[in-house]
Amino acid sequence: GDYDNDGDVDLFVPHAPTGTTVPDLWRNDGGTFVLADTSTVGDILSALPGPQASEWADYDSDGDLDMFVINLRPNPVPIGAPRRNRLYRNEGTSNGWLHVSLEGSVSNRSGIGAVIRAYAVIGGQPVQQVREVVGGPTAFEFQRELRAHFGLGDAAVVDSVVVEWPSGAVQRLTGVAVDQSLVVQEAAAVGTPLPQSGAVPALRVSPNPFRGRTDVSLALAAPGPVRITVFDVTGRAVRRLADGEWPAGTVRIPWDGRDGAGRAVAPGIYFIRLLGSESTDAVKTVVLR
Repeated sequence: GDYDNDGDVDLFVPHAPTGTTVPDLWRNDGGTFVLADTSTVGDILSALPGPQASEWADYDSDGDLDMFVINLRPNPVPIGAPRRNRLYRNEGTSNGWLHVSLEGSVSNRSGIGAVIRAYAVIGGQPVQQVREVVGGPTAFEFQRELRAHFGLGDAAVVDSVVVEWPSGAVQRLTGVAVDQSLVVQEAAAVGTPLPQSGAVPALRVSPNPFRGRTDVSLALAAPGPVRITVFDVTGRAVRRLADGEWPAGTVRIPWDGRDGAGRAVAPGIYFIRLLGSESTDAVKTVVLR
């Protein structure tokens, strides 16, 4: 975890000794790990009895990562005082931070399996940080915090936050303020194909990439409602291409690269999404200059 919020992930090593020992905290300085000492990090380097396990989490939501340490009993359990777990509160630095929590709709509610990327300029250099939302234990006895933490150093703003959902949906937020807890709700409109049991329709876009015009096609095994919409990378609906009941068979719908107001869209990546009575599908397409 990035305990000093400088944009580099640091390493805490609690050890698993048979006797008392002092843990190590390695501070990551731009890719070089430096052993921290008690003059800079305090009690977290106090001696710990017996085997341990540990996990970072911001338990008081003040923007810096705290540390919880389990002091496990060896087997067989010796006679003596119980070994107490320890919670170390991080008093923090002046560096910036960002928390990102996910609320899934098409994906699972907690967004487990999602990948979150944060882009910011730290110390005059562009930095990309990546976090994955993990559902299972990451160490013995621990469930990792579902909220993603990013240390941001001296960054004045987060240029962009990109969430890649388990459903295939992709969301991008730009100009995100630092020192805040951000909640991102899944925009079901953006993404790539979702696995569907027995799904027959499959969108096809050709040509892709394209200039001027492309054709969106799908095959319907049975009559039913069909809605096809174009979205940009932020999840904003650009154009509704179809919305109504369609007969069984092959459907082919042109898109002239224009939005709902008849204006030519900007070059870039777009997602064309199908919502049917029994199936959901989406494809990415690229509009060229």
